[in-house]
Amino acid sequence: MRPYLFLSLFLLLSISLFSQDEVTGDLQAKIDMQSQGTFTKFLATAYNTTEINKSIRYEFVVVQPAAEGGNQNRLEQSGFQVLPSGIKKVLSEQTMVIAQDQRTIAFLILYQDDKVVGKDRVVINGRNGNDAQQPVVISKEALQQQQKEAQRNIQDVDQSNSDGITLRGMVVEDTKTKPGSDFYKEYYAQYLANNINGEQIVTIKEDLGMGSNTKIKVIIDQNVIMEFFVNPRATYIEQMAGQAIMRTNQYFRNLRKNKTLQKRY
Repeated sequence: MRPYLFLSLFLLLSISLFSQDEVTGDLQAKIDMQSQGTFTKFLATAYNTTEINKSIRYEFVVVQPAAEGGNQNRLEQSGFQVLPSGIKKVLSEQTMVIAQDQRTIAFLILYQDDKVVGKDRVVINGRNGNDAQQPVVISKEALQQQQKEAQRNIQDVDQSNSDGITLRGMVVEDTKTKPGSDFYKEYYAQYLANNINGEQIVTIKEDLGMGSNTKIKVIIDQNVIMEFFVNPRATYIEQMAGQAIMRTNQYFRNLRKNKTLQKRY
């Protein structure tokens, strides 16, 4: 039976057809939501936690079960994508009108060689206990409230550190030219999109070079993880920001891995 037939049965019958053992954790599927008045945007995203690029196939469905005398409202998309190492990538976007109490289900599955390697499921206005695998169940009002809180707390504070309050997710700008500032804005946008929320401060520093050239340095806790000469072209800035985000993700993954090893020994 084809994978999309499994997906259809899952959504219609609320039965889990894929066991947790099939999901490796190297590729993380996540459905993000943005409330826009009566509209809700669903973003199907995938995060490659490995150090190599991965080719995947995905299935993304947003469905509103039919009410009495009505028709089912369903949006779906599938396709193939290459996930760069250390990057969270938006695979698909679907927008649907959701009434105050209208039940809506979104489901995302990632495949490699027809094997499920990642999945996520969200239910809006659902019924706790009636949905398989305890998916995320959220009301329309709660979704809107979460979005407001997220906008107020882009930089959150982690108070779990016994030494005191540790600021997380901070990116500091120290640039001198417009292209340098453009790089900072692009880097920070991708930093937020990838939900990095690092434990140490990232500094985007621009140094004057020979002639009119300037050099950008991406610094984390006094460690220069990347540096390059500035080029004002938008495509170049976007490309370099993407590379810097990959190295940033790798830096924080190694940092957390080393902390875990230290705790064990």
